[in-house]
Amino acid sequence: MKAVKVGTDINLTWKDNATNELGYWIYRAVKISDTEFLGSTKIGEVAANVSSFTDTTVSVTNKKNYVYSVVAYSQLGLSLESDKAEIVLTGLNELNVPDFKVYQNPAEKTLMVTADNEISSIALYDLTGRTITSVAPNAKTSKLSLNNFMNGIYVLRVKMGNIVYNRKILITK
Repeated sequence: MKAVKVGTDINLTWKDNATNELGYWIYRAVKISDTEFLGSTKIGEVAANVSSFTDTTVSVTNKKNYVYSVVAYSQLGLSLESDKAEIVLTGLNELNVPDFKVYQNPAEKTLMVTADNEISSIALYDLTGRTITSVAPNAKTSKLSLNNFMNGIYVLRVKMGNIVYNRKILITK
């Protein structure tokens, strides 16, 4: 059995080894230790020959370790419980966010910013929060000249759509 976090859901898959099942019951429990589980609860059911299920009932922002298992049922009774699949939730709702890179850092003369998506704005701030420079490249790549800046630590703010990133930049000449 396998459990994978996809967005705000947990996708479960398993091998259909049963030959006479009427369906599968899906169970979830909180993992307390390697051998202890709390509150094994039936969270769903699928028909015969189905080997996947999506858990939409768990909050992926919980800081918990969950274990999942399935049991096949038939007119003859229940199968043994499947192997358990564990998923560790960090308490963070991980988003699909575009990637971007900043180089060279530490920087001397120029700073290059590249991204998967179009960069709508770039701003450089000093540590007092004062804007030193800003540009609106509306491109996936932008090059900033640092010739007029003093040595020091700055904050680079990169905006792509409605997502804003901040990154510490060190200028050394």
